[in-house]
Amino acid sequence: MAPPAPVMTAFVEADVAFHLTLAHAAGNSVLDDILGSIRSLLRVWIRRAIHEAGETQTTIAEHAAVLAAIEQRSPSAAVTAMRGHMNAASGRLHRSLQDDET
Repeated sequence: MAPPAPVMTAFVEADVAFHLTLAHAAGNSVLDDILGSIRSLLRVWIRRAIHEAGETQTTIAEHAAVLAAIEQRSPSAAVTAMRGHMNAASGRLHRSLQDDET
């Protein structure tokens, strides 16, 4: 079951902030600008993906893996963890969109 609305809103805001912070910290100004520009769309996507998953723990674990790799100063592990997170999140979003079509 998805979390209550206030918890969901706080989670979505934290999720968006996580990605914006990483883009900024990486010095990736293009990604930073793009994410900043589509912030509202990101909120909708994240909310849909969480609704599809029915929980937030998976996303939290994926973020923790990315953060751990960064703290260990392992760029290859960070890339692997972020790629895994983005693929999983994309799958959750895609499934939620398919649900709308049926």
